[in-house]
Amino acid sequence: DLALDCDVDGVTIVVPASDKHVERKVGTTHDEVVEKTRSLVAYAKDHGLWVEVIGEDGSRADIDFLERLMQAAFDAGADRLCFADTVGHAGPETTYEYVSRLADVGPTSTHTHDDLGLGMTNVYASLAAGADMVHATVNGIGERAGNVALEEVAIALSHCYGVETAKLDELYG
Repeated sequence: DLALDCDVDGVTIVVPASDKHVERKVGTTHDEVVEKTRSLVAYAKDHGLWVEVIGEDGSRADIDFLERLMQAAFDAGADRLCFADTVGHAGPETTYEYVSRLADVGPTSTHTHDDLGLGMTNVYASLAAGADMVHATVNGIGERAGNVALEEVAIALSHCYGVETAKLDELYG
């Protein structure tokens, strides 16, 4: 409702995905998270918003639960799903596996952190697995070791893959 009051075009809904977040952080159950997510997405869509759903701490979630959660979000009308390596825990193999499963459900973004120095590696794994959007921050600023850096993603995509995402000569690092 606060987002609607601000007259935004869309929202990103962050929901717990790992057992640690579902049970300990939020104190609920998997089924309750799925139902609440379904309800939140439907409400946002009923009010004309574009919706992305992030499964927070998704890299430590049970993959079958994460897929069920994201399928429920997509079925409720979500426009985009997001794989989140919230604590920078995943390696590229896990990232590839999880993003592949989510990309089979619907359009998928990736949100990586650099705690283990794998933020950019996990972006590559995500894109190879079917993600078509990357969450990034300027200079990689973010909690703990930070997120993947926007300028690194833009330059790497340009130099390695010929994909232009930004005016590179206007980026400062």
